[in-house]
Order: sequence, then C-alpha cells, then structure tokens
Amino acid sequence: MIDFKRLDGLIDPDVMPHASIAGIGAGGAASLYPNLARLGIGKLVLCDFDVVSETNPATQAYGAHETGRYKVHALADQIAAINPECKVTPIVGKVQSLRADNMTRVFDCSLALAMTDDFMVQAWLNREACARKIDMVFAGGYPSGAAVEIVGTFQDAIAAGRGCQRCYTFQRYQAFANGYQEPPSINSQIFQAELRNALLGHLIVSLLHLRAGSALGNPELARRFIEDPLLITRIDPAYAAASDEAFSDTPESFELFTSRQWPRDLPPGFVCADCGAAPEAATGHLIAANPEEQKHG
Repeated sequence: MIDFKRLDGLIDPDVMPHASIAGIGAGGAASLYPNLARLGIGKLVLCDFDVVSETNPATQAYGAHETGRYKVHALADQIAAINPECKVTPIVGKVQSLRADNMTRVFDCSLALAMTDDFMVQAWLNREACARKIDMVFAGGYPSGAAVEIVGTFQDAIAAGRGCQRCYTFQRYQAFANGYQEPPSINSQIFQAELRNALLGHLIVSLLHLRAGSALGNPELARRFIEDPLLITRIDPAYAAASDEAFSDTPESFELFTSRQWPRDLPPGFVCADCGAAPEAATGHLIAANPEEQKHG
C-alpha cells in the first residue's frame, strides 16, 4: 500500500481513487500512466496495438528487458509494482477496430487521452469525443523537438460555441485535406516526451478535481485551459517567433520554455464538421471559478 500523506493538501483523497483515465496510445505517454498511479488514480484503461521495440528504451519509458512485450502489458506490470490498488485494463489493438465491449471500456472513463502520433487516428478520436459527448485531451510533440502541444475537446466548451480539438487545430486539418502526408517516423528524444507528460499530468489532475468540485488539485488551471484549450510549450527559443506566429510577441526575457494558450484562427462563417461550433457563437466564461459554486450549482 502506498502512503499518500505527502500529498495532503495537494490531492483530494476523495477524487483520485474514484477517477478513471483512458489512455489511447502508450508510446511517448508511457511514463504518464505510472505517475498517475503514484497520485492514487483508481482506474486506467490503456489501449495500444504496439510492442516495445529496440528503439523504444531510448525514447520512451520502457526498459530493454521489456522488448517484444505489448506496451500495455509492460505498463500494467510497471503500475502494479508501484500501486497495486490501481486497476489497470490493458487492451491490445487499434482503437478504431476494437470490439464493442472494449470500445465501451475506453470511452466510459472520467477523461480520455488521445496520445497517438497518427493524425487520422487523432481526428477519428475527436469525432468520437464529440459524438459520445465525452471530454478528451490530445497531446503530442513537434518535429525536431521544437515544442509540445496539448489540446482539449470539452463538452461545456462546445456548448458555449468555443469548439473542439478540430477547431483549434484547423490549419492542420486543412494541410491534410490539401494532401500533406505524415512522415513514416519522427525522431524524438525522451525529454520532449517527459516535458509534455509533466505538463499534461498537472492538467489531468486539475481537470479531475475541477469536475469533482474539489478546491484541491489546482482546479483553476483546468478552468483556464477549458476557456481556450490549446497550449503550446516552446522548447526551441526560436520556434514560432516570426511575425503572426504563436510566440512573436513573447518578450526576449521569456524565451526559454515559454507556454501560451493559442486562440482559434478560423475563417469567417466556419462551422466545425465535428462539433458544430462556430467562432461567432462563442460566449463568456464557461465554468465557475469557485469550486463551491460548481458543487452547489
């Protein structure tokens, strides 16, 4: 049994054990799931079709001794060694091709994480999130280790006209519609993934506490993210520094590891094919800042 006493005042013991996370993709996100177990998450549903390759210990949180094992099975054993109270359901397969019972397990969680490196899969997951009316967070790294990105699809944001992952990454969808093709593989290194996982871990904890109406877990972080759910964290100080790019107005004194929320950039009259939101329909604040207001309406 883990002694969680050093989390007192930081993590709500009534929130984490009752929360469940679906992790779709177990590559660069591998370290995220055991760390959620360290915080007392009650249930993890992990879905991935891949096995640990000889290149993975250099870029992901796997050891050479795990080579050849399915990633979700290796993670289940890692998590059991850390926190046996965390219930892990490993699902081997591509998420779009799962049987109905496994599909239900994936999408019947407090929060789903889209952690694949395949644009088409991420796009499919966003459509599912919108159709099933569930919250989903998407995360990935940029080529050459320049930056990491976290995007969200939240049902209250959609209802307020603020849109979904597709709305906030509109230009990416346009690029693929115009014939752009992903490279067969993208080189990366472990610290890019670990930076993304650390940022994402903070956000997940905040989201779980916000939705539960707890004042712990820094719910204000999630509340602000949901208002504009696209976060870019720059690793290369020169990334996106040109005019009209994400960090063009960043002061020189803030060049290292800068994070910022990036607003939607949509053409007039745009209506999202996934969530139906339009930029002209956006309203004011979405969620009460005071958790007590959320608890009691």
